[in-house]
Amino acid sequence: MLLIVTSFLNLAEYRSPGDPTQGLSAYRNLWGAWKFTDATGATPDTQQLLGIGMSLAAVFAALGGVLLLAGSGAGKRAVRALEVTSGALAFGLSVTVVFDVGSAPLTVGDNGTASLGPGFWTVLLAALGAVAAVALLLSVKGATTSVPTVDAYGRPLSPRASGLDIAVGVLSVPLAALMVAATFFDQLRSPGFSMTMWRAADKTQLVGVPFVLGAVVVLIAAVLAFTGRGGLFRTAGVAALFAAGVLVVLDTVDQELFGPVHLGDFGIGFWLLIGATVLALLVTVLALVAAIAGPRHRTPYAPVAQVNPQWNAPNVGVPGAPQFGYPQAGPQGGFPQAEPYGAFPQPGPQGGIPQAGPSGGYPQVGPEQGGYPPGAPTQNWSWPGSPGQ
Repeated sequence: MLLIVTSFLNLAEYRSPGDPTQGLSAYRNLWGAWKFTDATGATPDTQQLLGIGMSLAAVFAALGGVLLLAGSGAGKRAVRALEVTSGALAFGLSVTVVFDVGSAPLTVGDNGTASLGPGFWTVLLAALGAVAAVALLLSVKGATTSVPTVDAYGRPLSPRASGLDIAVGVLSVPLAALMVAATFFDQLRSPGFSMTMWRAADKTQLVGVPFVLGAVVVLIAAVLAFTGRGGLFRTAGVAALFAAGVLVVLDTVDQELFGPVHLGDFGIGFWLLIGATVLALLVTVLALVAAIAGPRHRTPYAPVAQVNPQWNAPNVGVPGAPQFGYPQAGPQGGFPQAEPYGAFPQPGPQGGIPQAGPSGGYPQVGPEQGGYPPGAPTQNWSWPGSPGQ
């Protein structure tokens, strides 16, 4: 709502008392988001497109605010990602307006002055509110979006990059390079005049500041993307950079549509900015999809036994069950404990294999049981039926 109101307020005012000796007339111009007005009526009003950018920022801020106040993002990853993206778009648009309009006192001619209007201060408040909302969303984790630190066996999990994460990381590098390069090349160029994001003729301006800062954030996010971390952070970074590109493109194009600039006056910096803004839109969509998909994790390298000697997964969510798997074997349940000398009971007189006799081996069988008599065999004995019988 604040941005909508701001779009109808004066952003800056230019004044000059004139100098008849040099043929300079007095003027008083009002710079608004929708039109550039000559208060003296000497020249017709010129339409502006900044109002479109500020209206878009207001829509994005309202969307994020409604979702945040409704509490929808507390447990839904997709909604939280949309909240962060909306806030980042609103911040990127509004902060670029701040640096664009804030450069007015620096670029005014030698015989004139420029002052910031009420619209500048309201859009500054909107930018501060947007960055605070984005920071809050990035710092608070919802219940279902928090990542478990261990698997079912208690082994620690480590994130890994998905295919979308790698794509975002790879594309973020040329995106940052194009955005920074666009700030140093001419946006507009005509005989006797040139304008970059750092200079307008021989005057300094600060329009390139949000692009350089945004490029730094995007490069940091690219490094995190290769490790599978910072999903929402990189979404916010590329979305803000995309919004900044849209705002400056609109501010430059309105000079072609409604001002004295012709198509051939657009410099190489403008076309670089067009390409970088289109690339930023693509990376924003990929980053948003990756953030909604959620993180990926590597399979832990640690063996299960090092963390859980019971070799069974924990009984998660089973009331009254042991902490890990089945109960331990022992006298109270499960499998019986092994005896000190082996898994089977020792043989003895009551059962099992009979004890060995005094002389070793199996006990001798006596006469009363049949068989051969005890004692050593006689000399020259033979089996029945043998040749010696």
